[in-house]
Amino acid sequence: MQIVRFTYDSTEVRTSVFLFLFLRMSGIYIFERYFNLEPSVCSKMLNALPDSETGSTPEEYDDYDMELYLVRNEDEFRAFRKYGYTHKTILLVLTDNWMKDFAGELDEDKTVELNQLTSSNALLKQLLDCIYKNNLISHKTFDTLNTIADVYCTNHIMELTFSAKYFYTENDVERYGKNVERYKSVADYLFGTMANKEIQWGDTSCIHLQYAALHIAYEGNLYCMRHKKPFLFTPDSMAKVCETLLSNKDVLLALGDSIHLLAAQIYGDLAKDMHAAYDHYLSACKGYSAYAYYKKAIHLMEIERKYQLAIKYLSKSLIIYPSYYRAWHMLGICYMNEGQWEKAVKAFDNLEVILAPRLKSRLIRPMEIEYLFKAANQTGEILFREMQQVSQAIERYLFAEKVWKAIDETGFITLIYHDLPTESHVRDRIKEELNIKAVYAKLTEIYRCVGDNEKMTFYQLKMYM
Repeated sequence: MQIVRFTYDSTEVRTSVFLFLFLRMSGIYIFERYFNLEPSVCSKMLNALPDSETGSTPEEYDDYDMELYLVRNEDEFRAFRKYGYTHKTILLVLTDNWMKDFAGELDEDKTVELNQLTSSNALLKQLLDCIYKNNLISHKTFDTLNTIADVYCTNHIMELTFSAKYFYTENDVERYGKNVERYKSVADYLFGTMANKEIQWGDTSCIHLQYAALHIAYEGNLYCMRHKKPFLFTPDSMAKVCETLLSNKDVLLALGDSIHLLAAQIYGDLAKDMHAAYDHYLSACKGYSAYAYYKKAIHLMEIERKYQLAIKYLSKSLIIYPSYYRAWHMLGICYMNEGQWEKAVKAFDNLEVILAPRLKSRLIRPMEIEYLFKAANQTGEILFREMQQVSQAIERYLFAEKVWKAIDETGFITLIYHDLPTESHVRDRIKEELNIKAVYAKLTEIYRCVGDNEKMTFYQLKMYM
């Protein structure tokens, strides 16, 4: 199994993130789609693309290995109805009283019913069992994914991921050491499991386990690199393993695109071989892989400073996946570098369209807060400095303040972490990285320019609180 389309409401975070990170750790590409982001809204967002792409609509890629739907309530079940069951459909239902009116419409063989007390481990076990019974994976793949599921749950990989990859540089030496040890122990266990079972690199019956071992090794190395510490595993050796896997035609058919992406990350992020990374990203640029086009664009932006070419690849990524808020942010930066101010504002504004439901429901994620905060500030700067739209600039800076306040308000951090000290530490670290005082300085400057001394004084005082 290589590609899964996952449809859910964007305000559901705990279960969706848990499943997303498990599938990604297993080398399965996830294409997300939201019940609460209508196609018409996505089409409107695409107006922020270059004029040559304006009016483009996503080409529907439907060759997925599995369709997964997560449904929590009556409205979401009604939304699911328009898609319906196919032989590749698995429906995950969080049950409650609403289900009694729809029980007769469920295909029991393709449905996993859960409740609020279902454990994370039980969730994966039941889901994998349903996938296997519907002949979407082989018995060997079923066993392999169950092995990964045990490792994923036992070692709390979701929490580790948000403590490391999706977080800022750790300034607590003890926390850093614990995270490194967790990465090392998980990777060693996965490599050890391969050795104990005498699994050879390139054995397609266990390819997901091989990917998981390399993936965790990569994540651990990336964490060490970000803290300027020695690698846990040698990047050159990891890259050679990827090349060995990709030389196997059966591996290419089974999981080739995912391994190309992982190889590109190892070459680019760890080995700093940008040429090899670029080649692997190019190999992974397919009709469903918005991420590959996005990463190729980042290379063009940051390494070659070819913003117009980067815009083309970001456009390809966004036509495939209009909800890709990070791609919209990078597109806005490219437009800024090209002096296309109106296009930049439209691109940055799309982050709010995508993330507004999570912000409103107080379930926005730390990375989403970061990107939304930066986009609001960048929009405010453009509107004030380049377009002389003062009132609109003020609105964007006030919105940036609202986003910053979401650091304390979001329940997502509470859902991920299980103890108050860690939760408080995470919130404090985000605040340290997102400079709210710079926002107050901008508002002070703007209100001074327009002669509103009362508000100028108000925000000037906030700068020093």
